[in-house]
Amino acid sequence: MTKPMSDAKVFLDTKVLVYLYTEDEPEKQNVARETLDRHFCVVSTQVLNEASNVWFNKCKWNGGKIKRHLDNIETVCDEVTSIHVNVC
Repeated sequence: MTKPMSDAKVFLDTKVLVYLYTEDEPEKQNVARETLDRHFCVVSTQVLNEASNVWFNKCKWNGGKIKRHLDNIETVCDEVTSIHVNVC
């Protein structure tokens, strides 16, 4: 499947990444995969950290498995960004 020719970006939430790699909810996993396939996807470093925390604490994954998935996410996502907050 090819991504649409559009400048629109889809910001991925933590849950999308968690569903992408956990197999206990296959319907949600399919939606997550389709989202990555069909859209220009952006993920933040905060979301990557949150997903890592879920995988480590809830899924009981080891660091090596988490790192492999993070490396894959950084490959398949079109943009990885940090969130900057300006405090006045």
